[in-house]
Amino acid sequence: MEKHGIVPSAVVEVCCIRTKKGNGKGLCTFYFCSRPTQLLGNMLRRMFLDNRFQNSFDFSLLSNMLVVVVGFDKSDSDFVGTWRPCNRHEGNSAIYVQTFACLEVPVCENCENEKITIANKEYPVQQTIQALVDDHLHALVVKVCDGSTLVKCECYVFSTTPLPPAGTNRQLLETALPTDVTDSMAFTSQN
Repeated sequence: MEKHGIVPSAVVEVCCIRTKKGNGKGLCTFYFCSRPTQLLGNMLRRMFLDNRFQNSFDFSLLSNMLVVVVGFDKSDSDFVGTWRPCNRHEGNSAIYVQTFACLEVPVCENCENEKITIANKEYPVQQTIQALVDDHLHALVVKVCDGSTLVKCECYVFSTTPLPPAGTNRQLLETALPTDVTDSMAFTSQN
């Protein structure tokens, strides 16, 4: 695991349609988070460390869920994919939104460009967004508290294997350890 705050990314050059008529093509820079679930885990971790967690039932009809909003938007020059955790209390602000993919240079917002960038199965963006939509991602939150004060937190976002069929009730089993988990057991010296 990388040092906190450092999330790996990748940069590739792709040939995109740059005009609405589709007659102008050119090389554009597409960069994306090469481990989007790690970025999402870091965002959730920060939410817990800032003591800004809000139960999903406070703002939706969902119970005990971590809710993530994903958006794709075209600015004057870029096509950008962003997300944010909705469970962050008063978190609907630009400072809590993270970009996980961006197609730079003035480009046309169309299916062809999306197919070779965000929907390209060679890049992790499509699989991660699809897993979010299909409700296949889970978060394991490990917290160390001193009384009621949160001291340390780690968040791991993952999907189960094999994936259950759509509409299946998922049963997650947990095993309680006979003793408390100490800091040294939960957090390696690399953190």
